Amino acid sequence: MRDVGVNAVRPQEPRWTHIALRVGDVDASIAWYQEFTPLELLDRRQDELGFGAWLGQPDSPDKPFILVLAQFLPETDPYSAYPREVLAPFAHFGVELPERGDIDAIAARGEAAGCLAMPPQQLPDPIGYVCMLRDPDGNMVEFSFDQGVYAKAREVWGDDGGTRSVTAASPSAVVRSYFAAFAGRDPVTIAGHVSEDFVNEHASALGTGSVGRAEYARRLPDFLELFPGLAYHVEQVIAAGTDVAVTYRLTATSDDRPVEVRGAMAFEVVDGLITRRTDYWDSLGYLRQIGAADADTG
Repeated sequence: MRDVGVNAVRPQEPRWTHIALRVGDVDASIAWYQEFTPLELLDRRQDELGFGAWLGQPDSPDKPFILVLAQFLPETDPYSAYPREVLAPFAHFGVELPERGDIDAIAARGEAAGCLAMPPQQLPDPIGYVCMLRDPDGNMVEFSFDQGVYAKAREVWGDDGGTRSVTAASPSAVVRSYFAAFAGRDPVTIAGHVSEDFVNEHASALGTGSVGRAEYARRLPDFLELFPGLAYHVEQVIAAGTDVAVTYRLTATSDDRPVEVRGAMAFEVVDGLITRRTDYWDSLGYLRQIGAADADTG
């Protein structure tokens, strides 16, 4: 029995720290939660029992709440005699989003990926405007707007009577919300993620840059019209301070042909708004897919 722990940093009072799920494919689950929720990979490990991963939100290291994913190996699974538990049909995780349009956007992304379980609908207070997605193992994840969890927590537990402002979203959360907004195809919502002096840079030959939120917003309708069904699929997010780097897949239709473009973006996020975006994308691959370049060009 160990009296002294191996970790020097521990809570000073009892804390609710995690919820755990058994999953069939830990890599698929990590990818799903990183694409559809604000959770980011904190840690992953492997031992004789199988594979594990911890995901959470990096803006709350002092009070972490972690989703634990465990994929056990068939030959060493200590729970093989028991069925795999699934959160459904009512049991679910909940993610509260800041804007009503965010619900429509995440539902559109879920439908495109084949994991939309319940389309957006307005439900009685305190539920709000919600939709549901299923993760790769069938667990239900609810996305809500105006559910009031933040408001009630501030009202009851706020140390200054509930008048404190909510902590600004982390830079990585702002960038994820920006990508998600494209599925809703609303230029106002998309442009609402950038600062007034936003600098939009393109490293690829086919891209053209712009300066200022107003000019960016003016260009967005033409961009969305050029790519029906456009969706960004976030693959990896790396954040350091105000800088965020993202690798992505863009899927859409162009010239009546399906296209899939790989790329990476570098962001600077200050005070909850994107101040600079540099986009590096495969313009030659795009031209090949729409028949504007020979397959052996390169």
